[in-house]
Amino acid sequence: AITKVSHKQTYWVWDYILTGINIAWDSAKVDEIARSKGIERVSYADYGIRSILGLYAVYTVNIYGN
Repeated sequence: AITKVSHKQTYWVWDYILTGINIAWDSAKVDEIARSKGIERVSYADYGIRSILGLYAVYTVNIYGN
């Protein structure tokens, strides 16, 4: 049975008007999230994206394991 669940979010912005540059910050690596929450064996991972008009987005990585 899966006993631990963890998640982490990263953010992304596209400056469409002034520079056309994409900016992303934070990291959501599966091994780093698992290690920081004491998950020794990852059963599976998934992700979700929330976006506003393609200009701003929040990516959430979910980790499930023991």
